[in-house]
Amino acid sequence: MRLMRLAAILGTVGLGAGTLVFTQGRSQPMVDITATGPNGLPIIFWRIEQDDRDAVRALISAGMDIEIKGFQQATPALAAATANAWITTEMLLQMGADPTASNRLGFTLPWLAGTAVMPQASAEGKAQARVRADLAARGLMDEIYEPAQVKALRDKGRWPPQ
Repeated sequence: MRLMRLAAILGTVGLGAGTLVFTQGRSQPMVDITATGPNGLPIIFWRIEQDDRDAVRALISAGMDIEIKGFQQATPALAAATANAWITTEMLLQMGADPTASNRLGFTLPWLAGTAVMPQASAEGKAQARVRADLAARGLMDEIYEPAQVKALRDKGRWPPQ
């Protein structure tokens, strides 16, 4: 009888420990890539507005399309650059965002990076400089297209230029 009771206790302890180990490996919060923000857009755009880079990274890592469209058909990288969130823009480029994307208004990353005025010594200003350097290394700062030019080229099916 004592052996059966001891076996039952050990079995219960073993199951409890196994469950604890199993759940600890899955304790990461679930990321809902289908969620929308209070503005009705995909949740990533709300996280960009909140400057929540960890949430943006988690959404992309969980499988959210890095080129998903939001307001004015902007991609997350364009939305971040439009908001002068250059640290987030840099992170999205490093994660594979398309540096030639354009929104409905014809804004592009090279145009935004070239026209935005940020304090150079600030963290965002330094990130903007790194984004400019990244785009320049890709040959995208050689000729910066104005938004009207981008829209005209896109209407002709010639965006991005080769």
